[in-house]
Amino acid sequence: KQWYQRRVRVLNGVSLLQQELELERSLNLGLASKFEELKEQYDSDNEVTTELRKRIVQLENQLLEGLSESNKKREGEEAVMTRLRKMLEKSETARHQSEYSLLVEQKRCRELKDELL
Repeated sequence: KQWYQRRVRVLNGVSLLQQELELERSLNLGLASKFEELKEQYDSDNEVTTELRKRIVQLENQLLEGLSESNKKREGEEAVMTRLRKMLEKSETARHQSEYSLLVEQKRCRELKDELL
């Protein structure tokens, strides 16, 4: 009878161990499945992140090119404005000289007129 009881306990123990093993295997399969799912999500997120980084770099380069073009345009406009200012200054100087010359000529004409009279 003891032998039989011992055998039943051993079989029950073996049965419990088998159930634990099955439970552990199913948990491991579930974890492995979840791990693969998370790994795929990570890989997908990584690809998206890489593409976003590439796009950000492209946009930064476009922005820098645009700023460079804008600076070149502004510098060109400033150069034109500087040339126009110089031309205006020369023109005003020439006008003042002409006005002065005209006044001198008018004075001389008056003096000649006065001498004739």
